[in-house]
Amino acid sequence: MPHTSKIRILIPVFITIVILAVLFLRVDSQRIGETLNQSNKILLVLSPFIMVAANTMAALRWKATLLLLDYKGDFKSILRLYFANIPVAKIIPSSGGEFARAYYLKDKVPLAKHAGLIFMGIVLDMAAVAMLAALAGVIVGEITSILFGTFSLLFVVGFLYFAKKFKIGRVKAWQIKIENFFYIFKKFLSRPKLLFLIILYTFFIWFFVMIFIKTVFLAFGFNMPFLQIIAIHSVVTVISLLPVSIWGIGTRETVMLYLYSGLAPSPVILSVGLTQSVVGTIILPLIFIPLTYKTIKGIMKSK
Repeated sequence: MPHTSKIRILIPVFITIVILAVLFLRVDSQRIGETLNQSNKILLVLSPFIMVAANTMAALRWKATLLLLDYKGDFKSILRLYFANIPVAKIIPSSGGEFARAYYLKDKVPLAKHAGLIFMGIVLDMAAVAMLAALAGVIVGEITSILFGTFSLLFVVGFLYFAKKFKIGRVKAWQIKIENFFYIFKKFLSRPKLLFLIILYTFFIWFFVMIFIKTVFLAFGFNMPFLQIIAIHSVVTVISLLPVSIWGIGTRETVMLYLYSGLAPSPVILSVGLTQSVVGTIILPLIFIPLTYKTIKGIMKSK
């Protein structure tokens, strides 16, 4: 591996360790231990299943968006491939692992257009959480959520406008690939009924994520208002996607401690953030690793 590649991997690891160390120094570790010991273990065990429901909604959206590329896959197969990709998505930094899903269907769906379709899903997620942050922020009076959500939404709208107008004059191989990548953004608006369904699935994805956060807060003995969670955690979600630390670990908890400050005890806030990190980056990938192995083995055998 080139020296620069090692540095790019090691820097986020180092940042994650430093952030977590600082967080545990700032928050009394004994109180964190007490919070964990006194938690509702049944709710903690059930919480990963809520995230499975969120990922099921994401698979439904993937199936719907594939119709834009004229691919009609059965839901069982799409769901299996989506779950199989969860460990892969966590191995590759940021959202890069999501694009591995395009490889599974490379013989049926053009890779560049499929990659654009997956990227469109990421853009929709950004738009959805931005809108939720702004709307819930207005209701509960969270100025940070209103400003952050509004700015993020305007950014997404501007990007979509650019993608719709995107066109290259000269024709070269790599330029064609770029146009194919943005193809889905132009096709997206031509199917209003399908567009509505895709947007509906997107909001259901984040509805389940917010229920997960609500459930984990309850597990740690604190009844955080649901609208407050929507307003604040939407902002947390966007910021944790920044490629600063590994899978947002540390970044997520830091932002949560700041934005939830005064609404819940610090040990509870930190415990909720760490639970989300553990469920998303360790528990779910471990659950689906056998499916990943079986799927990749099947693809290799078909070759």
